[in-house]
Amino acid sequence: MNIMVVIYNSLIRLPIVKHLEGSGNNITPITDGSFALNKLSEGSIDCIILDLNLPAIVNGIELLKKVKVGYSDIPIIIINSNLDENIINALIKIGVKDIVTTPVDVERLSRIIESIS
Repeated sequence: MNIMVVIYNSLIRLPIVKHLEGSGNNITPITDGSFALNKLSEGSIDCIILDLNLPAIVNGIELLKKVKVGYSDIPIIIINSNLDENIINALIKIGVKDIVTTPVDVERLSRIIESIS
């Protein structure tokens, strides 16, 4: 599976990338929302793992909105540490596949990805 991992914090991103690559996935690690949008336009992404706390002009929430408009068929898994119930409900309403809190349980994340493929 071709998975884009859009997480700024390397302490969170690197273990996820290592685990998913070890499971035979093709991973595109990205730390910036603008770069993620550019890579999406190149095609061949099956799933996005997205941290809502991206810094920069295109933060995680902006990226999520743009992906849901332009690439609505790509499942999105949200990674975040502190979401309240209202935000979780809004994310589910928007159509995210799942939400995983940090510290990330990579086995749970793998099961979610397997359910997509």
